[in-house]
Amino acid sequence: MAKKKQARRRKSARHARPLRPSRPARAMHEPEHTGLDRNFEHFIEELGEHHRRMAEHRHRARDWWYGTFGIAGPLLGAAIGMIGVAIIAFILSIVYVISGAPFISLLSVFLYANLPVFLLIFLAVNYLKHIYLSNDRLYYLVKPVKVAVEIAVAFWLLAWVMQFAGMQTGSIQLMSASLTIMGSLANIFFGFLVLGYIVALVKRERGVYGKKGF
Repeated sequence: MAKKKQARRRKSARHARPLRPSRPARAMHEPEHTGLDRNFEHFIEELGEHHRRMAEHRHRARDWWYGTFGIAGPLLGAAIGMIGVAIIAFILSIVYVISGAPFISLLSVFLYANLPVFLLIFLAVNYLKHIYLSNDRLYYLVKPVKVAVEIAVAFWLLAWVMQFAGMQTGSIQLMSASLTIMGSLANIFFGFLVLGYIVALVKRERGVYGKKGF
């Protein structure tokens, strides 16, 4: 009887299916990449590549401009910029004739009256840029000055737009804010100049040098 039981056990052991190794459970924190995620990653990569190509085109155009015209390049660029401002003023005057909006007329008159000022601004900005592009050693000294000038000019334009808007709407708040900005232009310039030198020092400590800086 015992021999029969042992024979049955051997037979069942031979016919028993081997156990398959269990698959490791997927970690709960492991994210599954969906099609939307892949599309978003592809979009970010394409955007970065497009930005890189545009930056290369700008650098080549800039190098060609200053390499071709040399020291006369900033003067020519300033003349083109002043012509652009005159064209904008002319378009605004046409818009005023069509619409009859006094605000548009004020902007047009302002641009026409300040064409010499815009020429000086373009000359200053372009020659500052020409200086630090021509000599990398002057980059950290000159670039913050150029940025501070551009920001101060932007606030100057904003103050005049607010002034015209306040005159048009009768808003005392707008005109008061405009006068406050006008009176703070020097502080704005020197404040951003100091900030620019701080950024330049940080960039220099990190090894970002010359034309590839901030």
